[in-house]
Amino acid sequence: MRIDLLIASLVVMVIGLVISGMIGSLILAVGIMLLLYVIFSKEEAGEPEPARYVKPEYHKETPRQSERKKEREYQESQPRKRNVDRAKRELRAWSPGKQGKRCPKCGSTSNPSDARFCADCGSKI
Repeated sequence: MRIDLLIASLVVMVIGLVISGMIGSLILAVGIMLLLYVIFSKEEAGEPEPARYVKPEYHKETPRQSERKKEREYQESQPRKRNVDRAKRELRAWSPGKQGKRCPKCGSTSNPSDARFCADCGSKI
């Protein structure tokens, strides 16, 4: 509660009581309203706290950026699925009966005999 406003309201009420007539009633009413304001207001005594400067944090990532970064890191940690069936083709290549075309770039022999491009690296055979 603010003490200075409380004292001011009491002084205004006393002046309103001392002065008679219409003007005294108005001054008394102003004093009562000021007293009610002091009682029911939620202001704290003293000066308000000055606004503090908040330094912007440019180096911090927004939540969306951090989600994208996590997703990118997860995708990079996962093995590429380009050559998913490479193991099957390599096993077939080891079978003594059937050997496919040999790739000049990567040396893979798991390509079918009628292939025009390597199944592992994609280069032209």
